[in-house]
Amino acid sequence: MELKTIGVASKELGVGITTLRDWARAGTVCYSRTLGGRYRWTEGQIAQIKAAMGTNEDAESDPADGAKVRRRVVRQG
Repeated sequence: MELKTIGVASKELGVGITTLRDWARAGTVCYSRTLGGRYRWTEGQIAQIKAAMGTNEDAESDPADGAKVRRRVVRQG
């Protein structure tokens, strides 16, 4: 299982590093941590976040639903 850095994960999700870190701190997204305290994400965790955002290319979803999730996630941060 490969763990991805916050930079790689944020690029795959199409959000900024600060946004992804804020979501992790707020408990909005799942993540892993290294022994040194660095944030890391697995492919599965990134896929879950994409699905919640409505941007998972493999899943069919209504773009309006994804927009609602993104607004809700941003407000929590």
